[in-house]
Amino acid sequence: MINKDFKEFIRLLNKNDVKYLVVGGYALAFHGYPRYTKDIDFWLWINKQNAKNILKTLREFGFSSLDIKEEDFLSPGYVIQSGQLLTVPMTPGNDPLLP
Repeated sequence: MINKDFKEFIRLLNKNDVKYLVVGGYALAFHGYPRYTKDIDFWLWINKQNAKNILKTLREFGFSSLDIKEEDFLSPGYVIQSGQLLTVPMTPGNDPLLP
């Protein structure tokens, strides 16, 4: 069962034409391998229009107070976790999230 806040956020992503993928535990569950967590993970396409659409979505969802700029979504390796912008080095073969 998907959290109502997650449903609303996904609805806003779709409404604002954000190009994204759901990844992580919810994606596994969709494919028959349930591994539910308390968060939801998204992979976002990197381009200027998508960055604008993401910011619009975040504002509509209530995250307007976060100090996040369009430019933050134009470089690979940025992660927003619990409202904080983190930099994660994402180079092929050097994924810090994989064992």
